[in-house]
Amino acid sequence: MGRYENFKLIKNVKGSIIECGVYHGGGLMDWAKLSFNLEPYAMHRKVIGFDTFEGFPSISENDGSKYKNENLKEAGFATEYNVHNELIDVIQEYDNNRSLNQFNKIELIKGDATKTIPEYLRFNKHLVVALLFLDFDLYDQLK
Repeated sequence: MGRYENFKLIKNVKGSIIECGVYHGGGLMDWAKLSFNLEPYAMHRKVIGFDTFEGFPSISENDGSKYKNENLKEAGFATEYNVHNELIDVIQEYDNNRSLNQFNKIELIKGDATKTIPEYLRFNKHLVVALLFLDFDLYDQLK
């Protein structure tokens, strides 16, 4: 099922969209654009993305795979440029071109999700999740 179909399922559900494993930010921006286009006045719906923006922080022995994957290593999926900074610029451009832009729509949380998610929840006890999209790829982040 694609993002559009998933979004339609939660359109009338209160809460934020959480994406774990942002990588280059295409999915994160898809969620934000779907929200903007399908519910333009949902000012309380946030799209929150968690990622190290530096590749995998570590690999566990449980991450072994029968499929050959050259990225299954520490710093796997790291990029050659600063994706985090680029996404901040993309989000700013997105905000400049949408209505109700005085309300933040997208949040980026940088760091190892095994640490940043519990910290985020500690400071955001009010968080309600309408959709959780997990794209971590690693055992320790999924357990």
